[in-house]
Amino acid sequence: MAIKNINTDLQIEAGLRDGDGDLGTNNQVLISTGTGINWVDGSGTGIIGGPYLPLIGGTLTGNLLLDDATLTVGTNAAGRDVIFRGGTSGAYFMYDASEDGVIIVAPTDEVALGIRVVGGAQATVPQFQVGRGTSQYLGIRVDDRISSVIHRQDETDAGVMQMNQEIWDNGTGIHLWNWKSFDGAGASGTTRMTLNKTGELNVTTSVTATTFLGDLNGTINTVTTGFTQTAGDDSTKIATTEYVDTAVAAVPIGDYLPLIGGTMTGTTNHNDNVYSRWGTGADLRLWHNGTNSYVFNYGGNLYLGTGDADKDTVILGDNGSGGETAYITVDGSSTHTYFSNPGNVGINATNPVRPLQVEYSSTTAPGFSIKNTNTTVDNNVVMAFNRDNSDSLGWTLGIDSGDNNKFKISEDGDNLETNTRIVIRDGGNVGIGVNTPIYKLDVAGDIGVEDYIYHKGDSDTYFGFPSANQFSITTGGTQQVTVTEDNVSISGSLSYTKPTANGEFSGEIVTFGTYAETTGAGELVCLGASQVWNKANNGNGTDATGMLGIAMGSSPSDGILLRGFARTSTYNSSNGYTNGGKVYIKNVNGDMTSTIPTVDWVRIVGYVVETTTPNGTLYFCPDNTYIIIPS
Repeated sequence: MAIKNINTDLQIEAGLRDGDGDLGTNNQVLISTGTGINWVDGSGTGIIGGPYLPLIGGTLTGNLLLDDATLTVGTNAAGRDVIFRGGTSGAYFMYDASEDGVIIVAPTDEVALGIRVVGGAQATVPQFQVGRGTSQYLGIRVDDRISSVIHRQDETDAGVMQMNQEIWDNGTGIHLWNWKSFDGAGASGTTRMTLNKTGELNVTTSVTATTFLGDLNGTINTVTTGFTQTAGDDSTKIATTEYVDTAVAAVPIGDYLPLIGGTMTGTTNHNDNVYSRWGTGADLRLWHNGTNSYVFNYGGNLYLGTGDADKDTVILGDNGSGGETAYITVDGSSTHTYFSNPGNVGINATNPVRPLQVEYSSTTAPGFSIKNTNTTVDNNVVMAFNRDNSDSLGWTLGIDSGDNNKFKISEDGDNLETNTRIVIRDGGNVGIGVNTPIYKLDVAGDIGVEDYIYHKGDSDTYFGFPSANQFSITTGGTQQVTVTEDNVSISGSLSYTKPTANGEFSGEIVTFGTYAETTGAGELVCLGASQVWNKANNGNGTDATGMLGIAMGSSPSDGILLRGFARTSTYNSSNGYTNGGKVYIKNVNGDMTSTIPTVDWVRIVGYVVETTTPNGTLYFCPDNTYIIIPS
């Protein structure tokens, strides 16, 4: 076959067949076999200059030499892993496309090095890694604003893991490990911590750590705080002040009192239901049960007080607003005891409604109380006694400020102004049934005396009722007057006191009957029919010869003197009376005279005993006999 030279482009539109007429298969090449041309595989030995790596990949069995050339694996859009293996089994150099990093892997227990580059996502593995495998290495990982040095081991026993930073130096100089802080450009650096070869650590600010292992020497700053252990932790750890305050009851920490006694300078705390016992037999006990506090003495008396002169013993309580106030005060300087807090005190009364309330039982209230009525009319201070809650079944005594501050006793369980029974006014006058007593004892109504009424300080002078239907008066131990239902007896003489003031009368006095006409004090009257008293006149036998008397007022109820002394302005010397002179009925209604009448009925009615101006005194003793002188 003649050889044809082709000097232009050759375009084959159909298949290209070899010497055997075969079209070949994918990735085959045409080679000369010496006897012809055949399609063979690309990795075959028949390729001129071969063997070559096929486009689909294969095994390189010889050295690859790149002479001033670039080896590119993958495209710029997506790369592939590139692995370079060495002569030792298990060792390789790899570009890992999944991690975008370079890894050097050595056989087990040999040195290995890995370098990775991480973009925006946080790194889950170290970007720089030196070690013996994936589970035993020293790595460096950089996250967003965080960098870490990682020492990883796969051991499962309790051995010690160590990370050492070593300085090898034959000199005698100072070795320093410095921890510094810089800005983003590496300038303005500040040393924060320094460790020298002698083991001294210097921290410029503070050290925060939960645990210190080993010996801690030097001075701890006063503001240093520590972790407080539990109360039961009796280890050799440093105890903070908080721990001491909490655990002092369980563990003796620091100074404590010796058994022989001493001075306590701090506070002791007792948990709930923990007793403080005092005395040989633990007789005095103090404790708190979580809700209430108790002070109990189980032998002898319990005394509360102060031994300091003129000092007070005070019982405090809540003031109703969360503060403290004194309720009971024993005043050592004035020897007084008083309730100082405004409020109600109950005796057998759990909810007293008055300053002092005493109850007889839990179902009867109130029994006894002291109160201030504090009304708009007065401001009475009273003491009330009640049988039950009804004020009508009780008594009240106290000061009635609305009635001149009189002391009253009222048959009303809540009021002094109604049903008043006893009144004591200023000056000491006592009234029974009388609101304004004018006497030391002023009684409205009857007075009952079982036996006698005595003269104070004079035990043998008294009057009273020695027996039924009998009244007696005893002076100096002698019963002078005895009155029975039908007799009056006098053991001594009957004497009248001579009046000293105008209008005074003394002697035998009656109060019965009526006056026939208007009559004044000092006028002479004569008893007529039907107990009617007429003015006496010596010109009328009816009004001159009967029972005579001197009127003591305008009514017989004012008294009529039958015998005794009368002092008026009539019996003086200006009216012709003389001392010792006789007095007669005058011929003028109700009048008397010292001149002997010359006609009609002549009768002596008395004698003048004193004519002192302007008043005189008459001893009135009408004679039962008379003389009639015809006209």
